[in-house]
This record gives sequence, C-alpha cells and structure tokens, in this order.
Amino acid sequence: MAMADAKFSDVEPPLGGRMDKNIRLETERLIIREWRESDVGHYLTLSKDVGYSVFSLPGQFLVKDETEALERIKQRQSQFDQRGLGKFLIFHKSTEEFIGTCGMEPYKLDGQDEVELGYRLLLKQWGKGYATEAAGAVLQYGLSQLKLPRVIAFAILQNPQSLKILEKLRFRFLKIFEHAGLPHKLYEITATDLAKEQHPEKTLEHTRYAIILDKVPNKETSRETIQRHIEHLRKLEQEGRLVLCGPFTDHASGMVVVKAKNKDEAIAIAKADPFVAEGVRTQEVRTWLLACADNNYLG
Repeated sequence: MAMADAKFSDVEPPLGGRMDKNIRLETERLIIREWRESDVGHYLTLSKDVGYSVFSLPGQFLVKDETEALERIKQRQSQFDQRGLGKFLIFHKSTEEFIGTCGMEPYKLDGQDEVELGYRLLLKQWGKGYATEAAGAVLQYGLSQLKLPRVIAFAILQNPQSLKILEKLRFRFLKIFEHAGLPHKLYEITATDLAKEQHPEKTLEHTRYAIILDKVPNKETSRETIQRHIEHLRKLEQEGRLVLCGPFTDHASGMVVVKAKNKDEAIAIAKADPFVAEGVRTQEVRTWLLACADNNYLG
C-alpha cells in the first residue's frame, strides 16, 4: 500500500529554524494541522478517551483543567516552532470531526537522536483506516519536506493493528527493544525508501541483478556445455540485458550481471543458462542497486 497522497501548505523545509505555524496537510478524507490555543476542548477530549490512551503510560495525557490543557498545547507549539515536529491534530475533512493526533517527535535510541512517528485515535475512530492515511501524509512531510534521512516507529507487541499500519506503510522491522519497560517492535523507513516508491522507474533504471554461478562438486563441464553457455551470454548481450560477466580467480565460480524488469525475470535468466540447466552450476541471484545521485548512497 502506497503512502497517502498529501497536499502541503505553508511548510518550510529547514529543520533547524523557526517554522511557519500554519502547517496544513490534506489527504483524501483528512485535514492534519498544528495545535492552536483554541484547541483546549480537543485536548480535554483526548485526555479522557480510553482508545486514545490505551497503549500509553497511565495518566500520561490527563490534565486537571483547561489551564493545564493550554499549557500542554503550548509545549507542543514550542516543539513545532523549533523543529517542525510534533503530534498534529487530525480532523475529518467533510465533517470537521476531531479524530486524534499523528506526527513525529524527537526520540533518543541507543544514544542517537532519531525522529519517531506516532499516531493515536479516539476509540470511536478506530478501524476506519484514518491512522494509515494520516501517518502516510505525515511521513511524506517528514521525508520530503523536512528532508529527514529516516524516521523510526515502534509499537508494543500486544498492538497488532498498529504493527499492521507500519507494515502497510513499508516500514522495515529492525528488532525487538524495550520502551517504557515493555518489549516493542522497532521499525524504520528512509528517504531512499520514499524515493523508490514515488519514482519506481528511477529505481529500476539503477537496479541490476548479479547471478552467482557456483561449480557443483564432482561435476565436469563439457566443451559443448561451455559453448552453449557462451551462446546464452551472447544472446543476452544482443538483447541489451548483459552488463558484465566472468569467472572469479579465487573461487570455483563466476558471476553474470544482467538488467531485468524484476528479480523473477533475473532468476528465469539464470535458470536458462546451460550451466544451470544442465546441472554443472548452481545459481543465486542478488539484487544490486547502483549508487547514484537519485538514491544518494554515497552521501
């Protein structure tokens, strides 16, 4: 599932300076915006909602009154002013109904400064796909507008719906780690991942497939098989699919690098090689993404 298409307005890219306080993200169904002092009522609503706080530390969002709610809002405004980060409010576009919050906040992981994606919805808004839609828009904001190199996210093991959302958004699982004294699944997504999804043709342009051909022990290779292997390579060259090929000098194997539409096509090319088809070589296909300006692998 692709990230939700989002419209950005009044957003400044730099992460270090003061941000315009009129950020507004729009998706097909949602409006996502920054906190305002007039949102005291919305804060009081989320502070009392069971669904919003069910996976949080007890009392994390509770406030005594409107004055304390306003102080919490000012804290969130300050964080946004400084870094463009924070948990923003989500509203239904057509009804203006308050749904919950979604955004990004600083997080210290293994001594390193990271940016964490998070989302919380009021109980009655669960199960409607709003969290996935909002999180996709916020990710685009973070990775493309703020130029963040990566965003992390995590969820407690007992929250399978949140884990499914991260997987739908193409987050990669990293490890199990402890947060707030409980085991959580940790995920990441990078700016390169977003570029691959938004511009698959560029990813394909810079993708090659390395076919490793290992010699099968006690199997002799006949001259006829070698000749058919050479003819196979010449055909790939004529078709414009052969990039390079040759044996390793320090191992009884070789490599053929090809262009293909996908890995399945590369595997089919490998299996069609007479070395493999006649059982004198085994094949292993590896996907190779060339470093270039588009993916910024060299920084």
